[in-house]
Amino acid sequence: AKFCGEIDAKARGRKPYVTKKGHLGLELDHVEPGDVVAVLIAYQVPFVLRKSVGGRYKIVGEAYVDGIMDGEAV
Repeated sequence: AKFCGEIDAKARGRKPYVTKKGHLGLELDHVEPGDVVAVLIAYQVPFVLRKSVGGRYKIVGEAYVDGIMDGEAV
């Protein structure tokens, strides 16, 4: 029961999603279909990016994605 409480506390305010490559992730409510998960140079955690005007991307926020945290994807 203690373990379930810890999961609930860490996930509160986040919603699950699955990437096209099948990775399970948690992100805040502002993730939208079409957003991209990327590990940026010099960072060990992934970020959610959204395409904006002119073909550039803006950072939506930091993300938890199972299997690519702590530099695993680099």
